[in-house]
Amino acid sequence: MSPLYASRTNKKLYFARLHLDALVQAGNSTSWDKHALIESFHESVLFHLYGAYHAFLREIAQGYKLPAEQVRSALDLHDLLEQRGYEGPEYAYIQQLLGESDSWLSMLIAEYQGCWRAVDKAVTDQPSSSSEIHIVQLSANHAEDGYRYEQLATWLQALKALVEQGREQLAEW
Repeated sequence: MSPLYASRTNKKLYFARLHLDALVQAGNSTSWDKHALIESFHESVLFHLYGAYHAFLREIAQGYKLPAEQVRSALDLHDLLEQRGYEGPEYAYIQQLLGESDSWLSMLIAEYQGCWRAVDKAVTDQPSSSSEIHIVQLSANHAEDGYRYEQLATWLQALKALVEQGREQLAEW
């Protein structure tokens, strides 16, 4: 098996760790752009975690000698496995996680997808005049930053464990 996607998975996991460390540094910062840095690193960790998950799906496909470039989602992997009559235990566990809305993988994917949604902060129906100055909070509430770090760190460890377990099963195949 070519290490192409295994290498990509490892690289994305490493990048997620680097950005998680940068998120901690941003949280300890006293600079004026602290909250922007926190949001930026939070999203970059999500992107790298999702990228590692996606690369791992392709790694599984590659392990079964399936056309990995056709895998864009877990469903694509399922379809390819089914076409060949394979029952990938790696995929079965991923499917189980995706079937539980409160699993770490489902929450990771939901939060990643949330990065792509534009949120329209509704303006209250208060009368306004041209002489009033309106203050709009641009950044989110950062009271949960510590929780977000812990959640991202937990997801990184869970994804690493999933990859290790999946690789062991692929090696047996």
